[in-house]
Amino acid sequence: MKGMGQFFASLRIKTLASLVSLIGGALLITLLLAYRPLLDLRDSMATSFVRNLAQLNQEQIVSMLATDLALTRRFADLTATRQWAAHENDKATRELFIREAEKYRRAFGGKNYFIVLAGSGNYYFSETSDNTLTRPRYTLYPDVAKDAWFY
Repeated sequence: MKGMGQFFASLRIKTLASLVSLIGGALLITLLLAYRPLLDLRDSMATSFVRNLAQLNQEQIVSMLATDLALTRRFADLTATRQWAAHENDKATRELFIREAEKYRRAFGGKNYFIVLAGSGNYYFSETSDNTLTRPRYTLYPDVAKDAWFY
């Protein structure tokens, strides 16, 4: 009887070993078959993430530019801007322009503004609220190549 007990114990071990081998083999085959699709899925998800992030960044940049462009158009249409452009050397119109322009400077994305007066070609730039625009940074000329962006 002692021999039969060892036989069944040995049979249980062999059966367990066979079962573990079968499960391990099935798991290995499953992993080998799923490896490539998992890599493709990862690559697809990474590509989608990068594409979505790029689109989001593009939308944010376009939104900022559109806001500044709309502000710029309103800034150019200000009565104070037009009056100062027509009478650049008049201190009262310049001060009125500066007061009005300060509201726009704070609203612009870069917290600054520039203005070129077409009549004189004078280029003014303001990046702080205490800038009085008493004299231009420089003067643009139609026949100078670096000034072609304006003319």
